[in-house]
Amino acid sequence: MPDAIFPKVTPRDFSILENLLEARLGSDELLVAALRRKLREAQLVFSEDLPADVATIDSRILLRVDERPPEERTLVTPAHYVPGVGHQSIATPRGVMLLGLKEGESVDVDHLDRIERVELLKVLYQPEAERQNWARMTRPHLVPVRSAVNTGGSTGGMPSGGRPGAANTTLMSSHDDDPGPAAA
Repeated sequence: MPDAIFPKVTPRDFSILENLLEARLGSDELLVAALRRKLREAQLVFSEDLPADVATIDSRILLRVDERPPEERTLVTPAHYVPGVGHQSIATPRGVMLLGLKEGESVDVDHLDRIERVELLKVLYQPEAERQNWARMTRPHLVPVRSAVNTGGSTGGMPSGGRPGAANTTLMSSHDDDPGPAAA
């Protein structure tokens, strides 16, 4: 990995890599070396602060190996790996090296008999970014609401709040479709 690339890894992904290293210690020298390197060079970033163009576990990515056509893969843990369905296990040197890369970055992956160049072309889906989008969409927010003019009440023909042109602020939630008691 070039010195300028410091992979961004969430605490969850970092912990999974640590557990994988502990479980695989000594069994696959290339995988152990890749795991140690990733853990040593990784920058821990909270998932809510992680850019959407960084590959994480469960991200769907578009990658290129050497000069072959681009391939779409999902980075998965060994427990979720299913051969032939577009998965890339993080229990392989290639999977480890892809984790934490940003779109456009590339790495060399050692396979003893050859070195392959792997480039992360695009992050098509990142679960952390999806959670951030969902949280923004469902977060309650304040919305100014103008009341109808009350002509017969105690406000003397003024909008609710007692000031001409005053707006009431109502707490609205974009995911709440309950019409409340007014619909009854």
